[in-house]
Amino acid sequence: MRLEPALGQSIVDRMMQAIPYNINIMNEHGYIIASGDKSRINTLHVGSLDSIKSGQTLPMLHSHGNHGQPGVNMPVKFKKKIIGVVGITGDPNTVTRLASLLKVATELLISQSYNNQMREKHKNRLNRFLYQWLEVTDDIKNHPDLVSEAAS
Repeated sequence: MRLEPALGQSIVDRMMQAIPYNINIMNEHGYIIASGDKSRINTLHVGSLDSIKSGQTLPMLHSHGNHGQPGVNMPVKFKKKIIGVVGITGDPNTVTRLASLLKVATELLISQSYNNQMREKHKNRLNRFLYQWLEVTDDIKNHPDLVSEAAS
């Protein structure tokens, strides 16, 4: 599972309605894929690289110009693998609790998205199987792939 920009931006937009700080979501390479500050999208976030490498929540105490602002970066995991980082801009002492909630919400939404995708994939596979089964006009034994799929 990868962090998709559309899902990331949806998370950022919803969260920023409740949180008065900028939020960034970075992919597994440290590039911002979603942000409250659209000008930062597709730019490298150096603090997220450190968080990805260490697997730890890391405060950024100083600005890194266009590559990071003071705040907190937390690795986002899916099935125990780091798939990105969520960051919230602000005084680390103030935003750390919010960042923890943001991380949990992000991971839950990613998990929900994955489950929805798997459900849809299963539904499509079942529909395709049923359609193929209904198209059989001769003996089903002549279609070992369908018989095998029916058994699985």
